[in-house]
Amino acid sequence: MASHLDISVTMQDDDALAVLECKGNLDSYTFEKLDNTLVHLFGKGCHRVLVDLTDVTHISSAGAGILLSSYKVAQDNGGGLAVVATSPRLLEVFEMLGIATMLNLAPDRDSGFKFLRAG
Repeated sequence: MASHLDISVTMQDDDALAVLECKGNLDSYTFEKLDNTLVHLFGKGCHRVLVDLTDVTHISSAGAGILLSSYKVAQDNGGGLAVVATSPRLLEVFEMLGIATMLNLAPDRDSGFKFLRAG
């Protein structure tokens, strides 16, 4: 069975903040879809991004790596990246990879928005 990832993008704050709602699996088969979406947003000058992984059922190190590298790009350009993750499975992957403290993990969108709008 092939992995699948759906991403819907909505813009807020006069296109200064992007919300990416992801559904499915974020793994070695699908991470490029997220990477391409983030590269496109960064190319348009949007460096404040909330990635909602509430409906992601699986994440691999490839998917986590995209989040970490995108976090660094956003930071380097005066923005930020917040990740909404509530699944114990996803949080465990972030912990095992040692990146849970590096990512701005948020329990819900409101917390992620608060972080992004404060910085």
